[in-house]
Amino acid sequence: MPRLIPIPLLVLFALGCGGTGGDAVPPETAEAVRQRIEQRIHLRNDTLRLARPGTQDTVALAFDHVHEEVRNTPGGRYVACVDFTAPGGEVWDLDYYVDEAGEGYQVEDVVIHLVGEEEVLPEGARRRLEQAR
Repeated sequence: MPRLIPIPLLVLFALGCGGTGGDAVPPETAEAVRQRIEQRIHLRNDTLRLARPGTQDTVALAFDHVHEEVRNTPGGRYVACVDFTAPGGEVWDLDYYVDEAGEGYQVEDVVIHLVGEEEVLPEGARRRLEQAR
């Protein structure tokens, strides 16, 4: 039986793909950030079990892909969107926030941005994560 993985700040809201702000990062940095995100996901067998927003129902999500765009937030973090697929094909868009850590990168926060076409996270809370460090 898969276990539910705790994700910091899952109940908070975050700036997601296509949101306001954020600068593009150099291609080498973007690739390193994407690789670190994928590495973390692969360590969990490309799956996550998360609670559906507004309910206690858990959903098994399968990794699809990391979006190409990686942004640098005003607080100096990196953020990239990652798509997962729920049973039945519903797409969940999660935002992975990454900080520099020594010689590499570390995933610090993961938040739900979209479930299907429904935006889960309001913009006001997005700014808090953007400024966090």
